[in-house]
Amino acid sequence: MKGAAPASPSPAPASRPPESAPPTSSRRESAPPATASGLLVRLGLIRRAHGIRGGVRVEYFGEDPLELPRLSGTVLEPPGGGDPVPAEILKVKLSPPGIIVSLGGIGSRDAAELLRGFYLSAPRGSLPPPGEDELYQADLIGLAVRLTDGTEIGWVSGFSDFGGAPNLEVETPSGGTLMIPWTETYIAEADPEEGRVTVKDAPGLLDQD
Repeated sequence: MKGAAPASPSPAPASRPPESAPPTSSRRESAPPATASGLLVRLGLIRRAHGIRGGVRVEYFGEDPLELPRLSGTVLEPPGGGDPVPAEILKVKLSPPGIIVSLGGIGSRDAAELLRGFYLSAPRGSLPPPGEDELYQADLIGLAVRLTDGTEIGWVSGFSDFGGAPNLEVETPSGGTLMIPWTETYIAEADPEEGRVTVKDAPGLLDQD
């Protein structure tokens, strides 16, 4: 999965699983809206300071980091939660496997070190439309989640990433949470326009609740 995560949590576009499941109805009315323009999308993770002038090395989740200075409303999200703070992106330099970012107000290595672990994020509404066969994780928040036989099991509450494939977090009617790997083994279809995510009934999938 490429990309961008919702504010709590979420990167840039994610590849869309194959569309093999039958269509289902729209998202649950009780779920939060799926495409709120203010929902934050995580674009990158600050790994460490770079140099002595306040630069930071960023693991970037998207495909065109040179567009970052043109985005409006960019913020830094603290690790472990907390209120995001405005961030002005002054300059981006390619430095594989990541990028070097210069931020407004950060002029020393000591100041840059304090940003280690912060996410660089932007409102969903400030981002360009996803490419063909791609989507933003943020656009899935609140969508109904169903099995391929049409059984509703909950709605998308977020994403988490512990290394490897990200996990789709599904809130169930009982108040529990299912963690479903975002892979073709488990995900049959994701369709924000139809308001649904369809998952395959893999062994043990529903035993988590």
